[in-house]
Amino acid sequence: MKKVAAVFDFDGTLSRGECGLRFFRYLLGRRNFVQFALKNSFWLSCYGLHVQDENALKKITQSVFQGKKAADVEAVGEKFARDVMPRYLNPTMIQRLKWHQDRGHRCIVISRSFDVYTRAWAKQYGVGEISVTELETAQDGTFTGKILGASCVGPEKARRLHALLGDRSQYIVYAYGDSDGDKELLASADYAYQLHTEHIPFTANPFPTVLITGASSGIGYQLAHRFAQQHHNLVIVGRDSQKLEQLAQDCRENYQCQVLTIVKDLTAPN
Repeated sequence: MKKVAAVFDFDGTLSRGECGLRFFRYLLGRRNFVQFALKNSFWLSCYGLHVQDENALKKITQSVFQGKKAADVEAVGEKFARDVMPRYLNPTMIQRLKWHQDRGHRCIVISRSFDVYTRAWAKQYGVGEISVTELETAQDGTFTGKILGASCVGPEKARRLHALLGDRSQYIVYAYGDSDGDKELLASADYAYQLHTEHIPFTANPFPTVLITGASSGIGYQLAHRFAQQHHNLVIVGRDSQKLEQLAQDCRENYQCQVLTIVKDLTAPN
């Protein structure tokens, strides 16, 4: 049976808005942030709008982090993740994350967000794998002001996903994003959901319950397994109670879905 991976963008998906800008203010303090914003207004605008993303990220990273002790920034990042970030989380998407976690799916965050606070947040919420913007550290323990690798947007997100998964054929992948920077990531998934469109169902279980008649054998039996594998909950109807219960047990154990059985001969009058 294929394994299931659920991959989430962070800014604008798991969180409301851009956490990076909030962290800069938290780290620098109000006065220093105002000075920083005035000096870097063009690059901040590019960063927020995902315009000239690679250049904007490099300029801002240098201005904010260069020369600061990594341990001190990481300590601030832990406080930020604990005290500030929860106020800006998207409750619907956190519920979706928990839905995947409860079913033992491999949950991954791939985002442009900085590791100094995203890693602390991921630990709090039980997300074991993240691929985000990492900062380069000098031998003296200070940040150089450079990032490691490419900016995590567009094709880079899809590349990182494939690097993490390895043999893609072994996975059913669900992906969640909100912007054009997530297009390639969403295109890499079997089931892709982009916020702010009509295609995403805002429910705890993103997949509707399926009613299957004649589920004791034949096509109905095969359909039950197929929909259960895709994580739909099932209502299965058939004449053979023992076969129905066995089918329900198999689906619950193998696919972690909910199954209601109805023993009924639909060909009988009344």
